[in-house]
Amino acid sequence: MDLLGSLQSLVDLLNSVDGLHAVLDPRDINPDCVFVDLESLSHEYLCGQAEMTIKLTLITGDVGRPQALINLSALLDKVLTVLNPDGDTQVGVITPPGFSGQPLPVLVVTVKVPTS
Repeated sequence: MDLLGSLQSLVDLLNSVDGLHAVLDPRDINPDCVFVDLESLSHEYLCGQAEMTIKLTLITGDVGRPQALINLSALLDKVLTVLNPDGDTQVGVITPPGFSGQPLPVLVVTVKVPTS
């Protein structure tokens, strides 16, 4: 099971969309971007493969609520050109590592993909 390879494939897919910047390492978060994080594994397959539940955290800067919603909507539209969410998109805030300002507005999209 290649967890990193599976996640990297998803990051590469997202980065292939014009105007999207996806990262695996929270230290690389630079709004506007998509932080890709492994949430869980479901071991349903006899062949050793698993299904990954992945959180895509769409992050924008501290630009005020109206502009944040505009920015997050644009990010979500781009993500939806290549992925179908598994469940509702959540709304929230995040404080990236090393960030000293106000928490940043986010949308969290969950997707499920098989491992490679």
